[in-house]
Amino acid sequence: MNTNKPLYYPSLKVVLLYMEANKRISLSQRCPLLHKLEKLLPLRIEELKFSDFATIVNNVSYKLGIHQKDRYGPTPAHIEEINQEGGVLGDIDRYGLETNHGSQYVFPGDVVLREQLQHDEEFDVENYLRRLLQIFKKVEENSKKLVDGNVFFNDALLGDTIMTTLTEGLPIENEDVEAIVSSFVLDPKQYMKSIENTNNKLAPYNNRRLGVDAPYFNSIQLTISSAHRVERVVYNARIFQAMNYLNSVLFGGRKSAIFVKNLEITSDQQVLRLPAGLKLKVLNLEYYNSTMSSIGALKAILDKSSFPLNSLTLGGATDEFMDYEKALFGEVKNLILDNDFMERESWTPILQGLNHPRVTLLYENTLEPANDYTDLIQFWMEHKRHIGTWYTFSIIEEETVLRCLNTMKLREEVTEVSERCV
Repeated sequence: MNTNKPLYYPSLKVVLLYMEANKRISLSQRCPLLHKLEKLLPLRIEELKFSDFATIVNNVSYKLGIHQKDRYGPTPAHIEEINQEGGVLGDIDRYGLETNHGSQYVFPGDVVLREQLQHDEEFDVENYLRRLLQIFKKVEENSKKLVDGNVFFNDALLGDTIMTTLTEGLPIENEDVEAIVSSFVLDPKQYMKSIENTNNKLAPYNNRRLGVDAPYFNSIQLTISSAHRVERVVYNARIFQAMNYLNSVLFGGRKSAIFVKNLEITSDQQVLRLPAGLKLKVLNLEYYNSTMSSIGALKAILDKSSFPLNSLTLGGATDEFMDYEKALFGEVKNLILDNDFMERESWTPILQGLNHPRVTLLYENTLEPANDYTDLIQFWMEHKRHIGTWYTFSIIEEETVLRCLNTMKLREEVTEVSERCV
């Protein structure tokens, strides 16, 4: 049997059509003759995730970062650790400082994830780090007197008092030092490691103050998780430009909408870098962003045939859901709220304000009083919600449900009571 016989065009189209997305894209890049055909055929993806510096297709991650290599000798260990994780997540300047000014540039295809581009006030990291070193020094000077030299400070566990001291520039008092020393118990090696890490973080600020370039050769690094494959090119473009190029290689130039079963967008940045003309036919959408009101902007990349979405999952806090129902909620069959169970605010006012017929609250707010559920039921009865409206809650303690049922039993309108139903 001759296994070297080439596939004819019709057969090749069928093979490409049902080939796993990553293999198909890779084959297209390696075989230029297939490139045009591959772009013509509809692409199907089970799981697609867009984040700030990575695109994930069916659990294969395409991640961008800045790789740094010492020009004059071995690369320091702390830089190598960052390189092993995929590099610096963001642009860096000549001094080695991370910068994030790409959000002011918007190109065709980009999706702005805020109603208005904002420039957040920069936290004074340099002052924070220098004051942190001062506290380390004071701890070292006072530790023997305070705790016989056996207790050391962990900078990753800063308490509120110390954080206030650092950020507001208040004088460093002995009470603050004592609070640190008495609160965090670590070994001397970890203590010295914390000092070393702080000095490493300060190095770029020292470079800027002295007008000295960082001693590193920088490259844009692409890490592909499936084959543990790494590619690097000279760092002569911004990361946001590289992100746009990456997504254009993966998804650009297609003649039809890409079918995506589950699309997740997780971003703290202001702009999602995508190729112009991209359309996604989505079944389920998950959206996690620091500014939830921008969800309406996603309509630019969602094909009309996506609506109504089977499900929309939103991650955030109570104050982020007040005015967003008009954005997409009316075009969704199932609305899922991926809430923070440690939040101190009640979700009852949010749920009362939603007009959606099917809502799921994934986590019980541990600080929410049980009678809030009763208030919600009362609200439904007073406003005569449509039959078929269905809200689902994850409640940890059975006692919470029983208290709610017992409260409802006392109402005059109750006509039937059983062990687990009112």
